[in-house]
Amino acid sequence: MSKRRFRILIILIAAAAASVSPIGVHALFAQDGTDLIARGRYLVNNVAMCGECHSPKIKNQPDPNHWLQGAQLHFHPGKPVPWFALYAPSIAGLPAGWSQAQVARFLETGATPGGVPPRAPMPAYRMDRADAEAVAAYLHSLRQ
Repeated sequence: MSKRRFRILIILIAAAAASVSPIGVHALFAQDGTDLIARGRYLVNNVAMCGECHSPKIKNQPDPNHWLQGAQLHFHPGKPVPWFALYAPSIAGLPAGWSQAQVARFLETGATPGGVPPRAPMPAYRMDRADAEAVAAYLHSLRQ
């Protein structure tokens, strides 16, 4: 193979790799579920920051001993705001009564299994399927 053809081949491979999203590439390696759970852990802890609301606080920091096990919300200046939730439910092991598929669908659509959006301050996420399934897999892995 000539140097010119070799360079063109390298450029084409690099362009193809750049056009594939990191999530798509990651999904190729999620053979046994461990990569999927690791991706979900990263999204929960570093992107969506779920522990900020779904974990109780100790000195204004999420309590690692009760990680994602539900918490009272203190966003209310004095009195409750009607459209704000007062409590963030436990999501460790999945929210009570929800399947892994329902959690993923919720994160994709921003609507609960009943079709209603979550109460503030919970964002109505619109994650892509790969991210939503990774988050649901990670949360499910935390079941006790």
